[in-house]
Amino acid sequence: MSRPVVAAASGSLDRDALLGRAAAIVGASRVLTEASDTEGYQRDWRGRYKGEALAVFLPANTAEVAALVRLCRELGVAIVPQAGNTGLVAGTIARGDRPCVLLNVSRLNRIREVD
Repeated sequence: MSRPVVAAASGSLDRDALLGRAAAIVGASRVLTEASDTEGYQRDWRGRYKGEALAVFLPANTAEVAALVRLCRELGVAIVPQAGNTGLVAGTIARGDRPCVLLNVSRLNRIREVD
């Protein structure tokens, strides 16, 4: 069993461990951390609000989403779900009051079946 990344006494987060484990789930190119890469995800489409997420995760399927949710729960990292980032009330912007990531589902764009 792996060691938790969050230090229980201090509440600190090992950001590198979080990002490394997330990269193992979705691939390194799908874990965005550079400001130039995350800018569009960290702002609402009107440009009024700017977020403070640790990273943007771009899963390709529901199994990756589930694994990322388990990882974040284990580490005490909040998740801000995001799809088109077109809301008018900043609901998909990370506030930054606790460690959080954006989980953008834009890559989940295939229709598997029509009922």
